[in-house]
Amino acid sequence: MDKRFFSFFNLTEDQAIALLDTPQDQIGEEDSRYIAASHLINFATDRSIAALMRAVEQTDPSLDNRIVRRKSVETLGRLQAVQALPVIRTCLSDDDCYTVENAVWAIGEIGTQDSDILEEVAQLLDKPGQTYRVIIHTLTKLDYQPAETRIRKFNLSFNQRLFSNGKSCRHAATQKCPRAPTINSGFDRRPPLRCHSQHCQMSRIFSL
Repeated sequence: MDKRFFSFFNLTEDQAIALLDTPQDQIGEEDSRYIAASHLINFATDRSIAALMRAVEQTDPSLDNRIVRRKSVETLGRLQAVQALPVIRTCLSDDDCYTVENAVWAIGEIGTQDSDILEEVAQLLDKPGQTYRVIIHTLTKLDYQPAETRIRKFNLSFNQRLFSNGKSCRHAATQKCPRAPTINSGFDRRPPLRCHSQHCQMSRIFSL
């Protein structure tokens, strides 16, 4: 989705931060912390990133707050907020599978070579009820070789279904591979078609 969509909310940065910082039980019927978390994509500032991190750290189990946390994690990923990685990492052990999914996706967007974080992502492959496509996509995008064996446990038909529209290497991630199509934009998180370059370091994982 075009970032211009978020400007329709007509909030200033200060207003969005104040709204996001408001306790969920004090939010009026016409206000939305979710909209505030979405709108802060327009402000790649330390203040906005800090506000989004505070929202992630609010662990009120209500559905409204869970939705705000998911969106805040997503926005931090879109902002590629490296300083938010420690906070996002805590979401990998969250009970809410959608928060976990957003955290894995955001880590892939921000990028890291921290083996502890990547191993924690890889361990999610052994946890039931996860979105394995997003996990595998992040691990391959960040070229985490120790996950190869665990990725192999997914049978060929499952991999084909996961990656029929999936990206399996850094060539496609950077669009440097001549066979990599244009990366999708907006809220459609489906990655582009996998790269078949013989030079790809991770493509061999899927050569089952």
